[in-house]
Amino acid sequence: MNNFFKNFTSNGFEISDLDVLSKEEVRKLSNIANKLFSKFKGNISKRSPFIEDYIPPNEGSEVILRFPQQSKEAFFIIEKLLNNKNIKTILSKFLGSKYKLRQIGLRRSLSGDPGMYLHQDGIGETNIGILLSDNEEGLGSTIFLPSSHLIKTSMKKWNIETHPSILKYLNFLMRPIKGKKGNVFFFFNRTWHGRSPNNSSRNFDVILMSFHPNCVDFEKDNWDSKFLASIRGTTFSKLINFKIDKKNKILEKVPFAMQIEGDNSLKIPNKNKLSLFSMIFILRLIFKVYRTLKFFKIRF
Repeated sequence: MNNFFKNFTSNGFEISDLDVLSKEEVRKLSNIANKLFSKFKGNISKRSPFIEDYIPPNEGSEVILRFPQQSKEAFFIIEKLLNNKNIKTILSKFLGSKYKLRQIGLRRSLSGDPGMYLHQDGIGETNIGILLSDNEEGLGSTIFLPSSHLIKTSMKKWNIETHPSILKYLNFLMRPIKGKKGNVFFFFNRTWHGRSPNNSSRNFDVILMSFHPNCVDFEKDNWDSKFLASIRGTTFSKLINFKIDKKNKILEKVPFAMQIEGDNSLKIPNKNKLSLFSMIFILRLIFKVYRTLKFFKIRF
């Protein structure tokens, strides 16, 4: 576990070797995912329960939001994961003991997926991913710029936007998530990340769960009231309750996921410095030239 903490802290992402779910549970989640994608595709033109939870194929992927309310069997497996001792230890270490679950979705990278642009997400946001497909080449998987979560300046302040058409030429500087079905990985959403192209004939599924420190205000996700009533008292139910106690907003120690959002003094590991600063230099140069050309085009 010490190596996991060290790598996660320094790289901003890490695949764990934890046996959180059994092979049978992973197989069940994979089968449920296949059935749900087929069901939503068949009902996309109809008014059916939870149809608003489905984002149809767009830019190479399709998504099912609020995954646990689509299947009670899936809910109980996710509930088991949330109660896993090692998962709770990891989340508490980086988010504080009062962490909350913001959202949980199912993403499918479709054959021909061009990938997703490089970006950062919400303050303090930290994700758990569960691979539901064998993907040892990292096709259509989440990709990261190692140690980019330790850069004090955000991508937004630098006005950097990376369309997949640009990112594909810089993939050699990125690290994709590779692994087998059932592997669990973690990442800070401040780490610069996107999605790699899927140039295979296969689809790749992953569950993505977003957690936040309790000191950050976020709106509740739009869960179905009947579903919430049916899971009352569970760990899942408690984690998605965003009624923040003001006393808990004053933390004795700022969690790591929030430290990296401020003026932190954490050092970037030497092993990642070359690729990190090469990417930053290239992207800033590209967008400086782009904005200059755009300025002259508008003026003249």
